[in-house]
Formats: sequence, structure tokens, C-alpha cells
Amino acid sequence: MILAILISAVVVALCSAIHYVTLKQVSDAIASGPANSRGCHLSMTIASITMAHVIEALIYTFAFIWAVQGLQIGDLKPSSPDAPDPTLMD
Repeated sequence: MILAILISAVVVALCSAIHYVTLKQVSDAIASGPANSRGCHLSMTIASITMAHVIEALIYTFAFIWAVQGLQIGDLKPSSPDAPDPTLMD
């Protein structure tokens, strides 16, 4: 149980750091750029936040897989006995 809590805390801290750095870089880029290009700023912000979320989702995915398959913490089983085993995409 302690190991699961520790892994969760590390993953949350890592994802929070990624989110902070992404937003800080976007904020700095917007502040140093021209003030009249709002559409460009909005596009850059949305693209950056989307990429950060994709990276964070992958971190969570690999942490869960590592915890379940590598450390034998918890279990990922299908809801019905006839369903195939879950894959990375699940």
C-alpha cells in the first residue's frame, strides 16, 4: 500500500511539474511576443497544453502498467470472463 501511494505521489508531482513548465514557457513566449497576435497565442497555448496532457497521460499509463505487471500491485482484468485481456490501448 505504501509503495502504491509513493508511486502515485511521484507521478502526480512529475505531471504537475510538466504542466507548470509548459504553462510557464507558453506564458513567457506570449509575454515576449507581439501583443496583436491573439489567434497565434491561442493556438500556441492550446497546442502546448494538449501536448502536455498527452505526455502526462502516457506517464500515467506506463506507471500503471509498471505497477501492475512489474511490481504486482493491483490487477488489470476484463470485466467479463469472455473478454480479452486488456492491452496498452485499453
